[in-house]
Amino acid sequence: MARPGSEPLGFKRLVAKGTVVPERDKPEPNGNAVFERTLINDRNDGTVREIEMRTLNGLPLLVTHNLSYHGVSYLVTQRGEANHTMARPILTLRSASVWKSLAVMQENTAYDYETSYGTGDPLMPSSKFERHCKSGTFRNAGEFLAGTPGKVIDLVCHDINASGVKTSEIRFAWLSQYKVAVITKMTTLASVVDFKYDSLAAQQ
Repeated sequence: MARPGSEPLGFKRLVAKGTVVPERDKPEPNGNAVFERTLINDRNDGTVREIEMRTLNGLPLLVTHNLSYHGVSYLVTQRGEANHTMARPILTLRSASVWKSLAVMQENTAYDYETSYGTGDPLMPSSKFERHCKSGTFRNAGEFLAGTPGKVIDLVCHDINASGVKTSEIRFAWLSQYKVAVITKMTTLASVVDFKYDSLAAQQ
């Protein structure tokens, strides 16, 4: 991993708002959920704090807290759904055998992360996890969302669990102005969800 301060980002706080659109044959019965995702650059070293709130009909649906590397690979993550009585345990990165630098995004390049995560309980075993990503080619960021500065590149990632089974495909938009990725689509065995962005506001 990069040493602190070696991978500065192009923002202090980035707030993204939009709509979560499920696949056509499984629509939400009461309309689509909306999301607000705040990315916070505390240390300017490539790590980002992420806070996402999703609501449906104005009511909380889920909250996610992450500490990520450029928005792509997680160091700490926790998710809590409103229909569950308890939040899921906090998962923390315990080790990484493969960790590709995102200091400079390149076209048509593989970015692989092979890691191990565990809870705060040292007696609990850790679980292996792999995220294998491939970048596309740069285009104008305004094609992603009107008014967005710089360039954007698609980053397609596949997740593999400890049993070696591919569990999901996640598509990100890498924003060159900010050196961070935001999720645009998630495909799992259970669903396909698109993230449609309405606004993206940055504080330098």
